[in-house]
Amino acid sequence: MKAVAQPSGCGKVTVSVTLADVSSGPFTLQVDFANALQVIADKVEDWPAALPQDATWVSGYLSINRLMLISACLNPMPGMDLHEEFPGASDGRGSFQKCGASVGWDGPVKNLGGITTNDTGEFVDNVSVAVTSSSALNPVPTCPGVVNGNCDPPPTIPAGDLSPQANAFGTQLWYIGSKKIDIVNLGKYVVGATDRQVRYTDHGRNAPANWVCPVQ
Repeated sequence: MKAVAQPSGCGKVTVSVTLADVSSGPFTLQVDFANALQVIADKVEDWPAALPQDATWVSGYLSINRLMLISACLNPMPGMDLHEEFPGASDGRGSFQKCGASVGWDGPVKNLGGITTNDTGEFVDNVSVAVTSSSALNPVPTCPGVVNGNCDPPPTIPAGDLSPQANAFGTQLWYIGSKKIDIVNLGKYVVGATDRQVRYTDHGRNAPANWVCPVQ
């Protein structure tokens, strides 16, 4: 049996096969497909950012978000290859949209990622923003925990110590079927889930697909 289109919903299908006027008994198949993402909030880690060329901490952050790929039947989906793309550019790295008066936060992602979900259907999505010599960001990104005036010890930062200032967001499409970034064949794989990646002043998060900038 070959699927030729994504079904409208999940469920069970009963099929039988006839060969030379002899029919088989009925077989029941479960029809299911990737449909949504769930943020595993208690597994998020926020770290001060480090420049690739050295090991010194700089002003900025690296947020490690853990997500779970959920099927239309609300089941975790282990062992699934997927990769991210951001619409709006031919290379899949579409620009973000700024929030309020923020400046310089709406640039495209530097690299696209591909990954395979683990045995519980989870995978990691990193969001990183850092100050470099060529940065012109306003507000200036800081290490996690800016609300209390200091960098909190990583990796788990109390939510109340993180900045509520959202500076930009980008729509993130997760293509199911390959962890290879294949821009030439956009549309070859199935968009199994959509969310929005949000850049706050001292952390980054994955938010629902209908997330909008808060009033500032």
